[in-house]
Amino acid sequence: MASENIKPKRKNSKQKGNGFELTVAKLLSKELAPLNFIRTPGSGARVGGKNFATIGQMFGEDALKIFVGDVVPVNEKQIGQKFLVSCECKFYSTQDHFTSIMSGTGLIFKWMKESEDDATKIDKRPILIFKWNHTPIFVACTSDMPSDCIKMIIPRKDQPSIQVGLLEEVLKHKDFWVA
Repeated sequence: MASENIKPKRKNSKQKGNGFELTVAKLLSKELAPLNFIRTPGSGARVGGKNFATIGQMFGEDALKIFVGDVVPVNEKQIGQKFLVSCECKFYSTQDHFTSIMSGTGLIFKWMKESEDDATKIDKRPILIFKWNHTPIFVACTSDMPSDCIKMIIPRKDQPSIQVGLLEEVLKHKDFWVA
């Protein structure tokens, strides 16, 4: 039978990431209301990475807040609140192995660096929101995570350690996110 040779359809990794960013935007909107969050238009492509040196520097401060990071609030001024963090979102199928984390080569190090680079552009605290298949959603930062939420601390050579917790627990601390 020909149907036996049909491979299951793979999910496009870009679609997977976009879907995760939308999930995070909805979750942050719900938990940090009245702030309202959206996926960043182009999700960092306009001013992320090498594009910042060319295109990003032409943007004003308010525009940068909309285009830097993966998920951003769109109504800070209207409600008189300030979102304190820059969110980088990652959803991968395969988890980092213990050995890659211990040797400093795991994806979490690359992701955190990307988050730190973006946060510097808009003077906010870097936050990495991530998950793998069949895991809860995690949040990572380099400082100020509420101590009762820290599940793991990952040291980095010559850089601040990465604090990791569960997003649902960290969201209970509104002052971590909003001023």
